[in-house]
Amino acid sequence: MDELPEHRVDVEGTARRTVGADRVRWSLVVIESGDRPADAFARAGERLDALTRGLREGLGDGADVRTGALSVRPQHDDHGRRLSAVDVSGQVTLEVPLAEAGRAAGAAMSAGADHLDGPRLEVRDREAVAEALLGAAVEAARRKAEHVAAAAGRRLGAVVSVAESDELHPRGELMSARVAGGPELAPADAEIVAGVRVRFALED
Repeated sequence: MDELPEHRVDVEGTARRTVGADRVRWSLVVIESGDRPADAFARAGERLDALTRGLREGLGDGADVRTGALSVRPQHDDHGRRLSAVDVSGQVTLEVPLAEAGRAAGAAMSAGADHLDGPRLEVRDREAVAEALLGAAVEAARRKAEHVAAAAGRRLGAVVSVAESDELHPRGELMSARVAGGPELAPADAEIVAGVRVRFALED
C-alpha cells in the first residue's frame, strides 16, 4: 500500500558550471516569393545551393555547413484569405570552432542570405558536462529536503524517485567588435545547468 502524501516531500535541485564555449553557430535563411510556386521553389533551391557552396569553399573543412529542406507557405491578404503567391524558404546552419569565429562571421554576413540569426555559443561536450552535474543537483535537492523535514519535525528518509526537471543547455552571449579585415568576436562563458526533481520519504 502506498504511503500517504504527508509522508513524502518533493524538492528540486540544480547545479551549474561555467565553461568556455568552443563552437559558434549561425542560421542563414533565404526566401523567394512568387505567383508560380515551381519557379519560386527553383530559385530558392539555387540560392540555397549557392550559399552552401560559398560557405564551404570560403571556410574550408573546419566549418560544419548543413543545408535544410525547403518549405513552401502560401501568402495571405490582410483578411487572411489565401493568395496564389507563395513564400519558399530554406536554411543553412553554419558552425565553426571558436578560433574561426571572426572569419566565419564575415563570411556569414556577406553570404547573401535574407536573414541571419546568431551567433550562438555552443559547447561540444555539453551533455557530458551536464551529466557530471546531476549528482551535485541531487545533493542540492537533498539539502533542501533536509531543511523541509527539520522544519516539519520529521526525519528525512530514502529517495523515492528522481527525474530531470530542466533541459540541459549552455547559455551565453557573444560580444562583437569591429577590426580591420572583418569582425572579431570575443565570447562570454557559457553556463550549463542540470536540474532534478527528487521525491524523498519522510520518517517519524
